[in-house]
Amino acid sequence: MCTPAEVLEQRQLLSSTLLGQSLFPADNPWNQDISQAPVAANSAAIISHIGSSIRLHPDWGEDNPANTGDPLYGIPYNVVHGNSTPKINVIIDNYPDESDLVAVPIPSQAVLEGDYQSGPNLNGGGYLANQRGDSHLIIWDQDNSIAYELYGVTRPADPTLFPDDNDVELPHTDGLWHAAQETVWNMKTNTFRTLGATSADAAGLSILAGLARPDEALPVSQGGQGAITHALRFTLPRGDVNPQYVYPASHKVSVTAGSTNLPLGSRLRLANNATVNAVINTMPPQSQIIARAMQKYGLILADIGSAMYITGTSASVDANNQISQTWNVNDIFASNGLKALTAGNFEVVDLRPIVTGLSATSGAAGTTITITGQNFSGAAGHLSVLFGTTPATTVTYVNDTQWTAVVPAGTGTVSVTVQSGVKETDQISSSPNANVNAPIFGYGTSVVTTASQYTYASSADLVNTTPKTTVSAVEGINTGSITLATFTDADPSALLSAFKASVIWGGTVVGSPVVSVAYVGKTGTTSQWKVVGSVVYAKPGTYVPTVKISDSDGNSLQTTDTTIRVQDAVLTDTTVATTYATTEGRTTGTVVLATFTDANPLSTNSDFSVKVNWNGTVIGTPTVSVIVVSRTATATLCKVTGSAAYANAGLYRPTVSVFDVDGSTLTSSKTSFKVADAALTDTTVAATLQAKRLLATGNVVVATFSDANPYASSSDFTATINWGGATTGTPTWSVVLVSRTTSSSTWKVVGNVTYTAVGTFAVTVNMADVDGMKLVSKRIKFQVTG
Repeated sequence: MCTPAEVLEQRQLLSSTLLGQSLFPADNPWNQDISQAPVAANSAAIISHIGSSIRLHPDWGEDNPANTGDPLYGIPYNVVHGNSTPKINVIIDNYPDESDLVAVPIPSQAVLEGDYQSGPNLNGGGYLANQRGDSHLIIWDQDNSIAYELYGVTRPADPTLFPDDNDVELPHTDGLWHAAQETVWNMKTNTFRTLGATSADAAGLSILAGLARPDEALPVSQGGQGAITHALRFTLPRGDVNPQYVYPASHKVSVTAGSTNLPLGSRLRLANNATVNAVINTMPPQSQIIARAMQKYGLILADIGSAMYITGTSASVDANNQISQTWNVNDIFASNGLKALTAGNFEVVDLRPIVTGLSATSGAAGTTITITGQNFSGAAGHLSVLFGTTPATTVTYVNDTQWTAVVPAGTGTVSVTVQSGVKETDQISSSPNANVNAPIFGYGTSVVTTASQYTYASSADLVNTTPKTTVSAVEGINTGSITLATFTDADPSALLSAFKASVIWGGTVVGSPVVSVAYVGKTGTTSQWKVVGSVVYAKPGTYVPTVKISDSDGNSLQTTDTTIRVQDAVLTDTTVATTYATTEGRTTGTVVLATFTDANPLSTNSDFSVKVNWNGTVIGTPTVSVIVVSRTATATLCKVTGSAAYANAGLYRPTVSVFDVDGSTLTSSKTSFKVADAALTDTTVAATLQAKRLLATGNVVVATFSDANPYASSSDFTATINWGGATTGTPTWSVVLVSRTTSSSTWKVVGNVTYTAVGTFAVTVNMADVDGMKLVSKRIKFQVTG
């Protein structure tokens, strides 16, 4: 649509993902972290107009095919493999001039907004009773990272078409797919609609990019990603909306203007203060994750609708378009869930770029300076730095508050401004003021201040000659001596003692870095020098040191041309294969489950978390911990210890997963447990019991025993009893718990028998447990009389 400014490098940004693929690049406004953006000057008045007490409403529900006849609540999406799914031509009825007229890979069991949870709703799209409403069809082509989004969809079997521009539902007679509008989004690039054009959403935005999905919002323990890393779509009534749009939206709606109304595309953010955080801290886990996302990425106004309704999908689907995750509606709709938030907990943010300072306020053309401020992200590659009216030749993104720029040619004192967006004309909208930031499609241009003034120097004795360089390093390990900058001095006889160098390392460092100036050589007119240094970074990341050089004559220069890319230290499994012997029902005691090394010699216990899959049924809550054992100059040696009680005999090999705070992982399964069956011990006291011939003995104890497994249950045991004489009827028996201790359980065998003859009969009780342990007891006799 527009040519982006020349951006050398994008760093430290996250993009939202679906089935492992990004939904738009990391610098897209949907993926923009706005947590530090300033609050708009008129935020309080706008929120008051919306209604501070209006509660936030999650506009989605569950998706369960067993709920026959219940409609889906939310906007579903479908996943296809676009390289193999046949594409179907869809007839666009309402907005063909504002649609992408391409064939669509529609799956055979496509799910539309307004369908039933158990299957298709064939009453058609529209707003009559039992119809599908907006009838959106969202399709994610996983092979090509393309989203097909259609509004007002009519299935081939629907009786009528979606309402036309006159709100009339015409008969559907051709048996083809129809839609009111179609938009295709290439999620691998920063794509936007032509200004003034709509999409399947009123604001001209992607719907899929702004949905709350359970595959993101479920905690990791419930199978989700545990974080939403993008803004969410929301709606307001028409009385709260202006007939304008603001980036990233491209389309306005016909409403009445108001000074406290918001244009489509506006951004709200959940406040991050003690009051709101106290509410969030009491929320169930899924609600908490969504709330945290609204604090970091906010909400984007996408359509006319109910007040403070955020949009989600009712379920996530896998690569085969089958339901993979659903919401816990008892979490989302809990009284202490998302509905505990109100509009008054939100604020309108101002995303126009702000320049608060320059790393150097004077210098020569070709110098690299750092511009400090706010709102430098989310420009989708369209950010430029202007020195007066002249753009910088190259700009490099550092983070949301810093860009570096190479000073272009110029003279005198100029204002340095940051422009987020590009110039583009809306040739569709009827109003020339439709785009709030016209003629810029973007967040606009920073305001000129005294802090943004730059003065060109008439000459410079020191000249920066540093090439753009990236150096690799590992967290916690000294970089060794690296060249941070090179420069020349117009004095070929300059002395080393004339120079001083200092470095702002751009990240947390350990210990005291070393910096020095070194002589390189000279020509007839200049001397050449370099600044060398060594440093230990505490964390992985990409860092741009600022090197400041001065001489004894008062000349100075500054450079940020060297980048240090610090990798996460590797975790290495050093576990020695070991098998521990234990007994079912008994704790293993604390044993070493795994050992490993971290190539970061500065790691601490708190840097690690660990999960253990014991690969067998365990009793109670196992214990697991990570302990730093020792350190060397290049590594930290650690061990994972734990204890558990296995419920059953067998050979078990636990899987130990170690995670460090910076993302490195390790899996070890070299430790085994050989769990023995707990012994059965006969504790029967010898006795002779009295009985009458042809009369039942009643329930009497025929054996007692103990099991070394304190967690055994009666269903674990079977008994075979030889009553020692002729009986009539069916004798009965049962195993009954007597007591438990921390080390065993005690049992009795109770039986009832009727003898047919007189005499003394020895009873033999054969016991067996589920794991094969056996016991024979012969200590009870019956003396039977006539």
